[in-house]
Amino acid sequence: MLAGGHADYVDVVSLSDIEAVVGVGRTVAGDIRKEAQELLASGYDPSTAYVPQNDR
Repeated sequence: MLAGGHADYVDVVSLSDIEAVVGVGRTVAGDIRKEAQELLASGYDPSTAYVPQNDR
């Protein structure tokens, strides 16, 4: 994931990179990337691990 993370740029991480790092197939890699995008869009900050209250 990009430092600081931004939902608009999650797709710069290729599915093949996610597959290799996590050891999953393409479908699961796509699901992981989609979840990351949703987390970032909802306000999650990977640099501080901040999770918005409505996600807890």
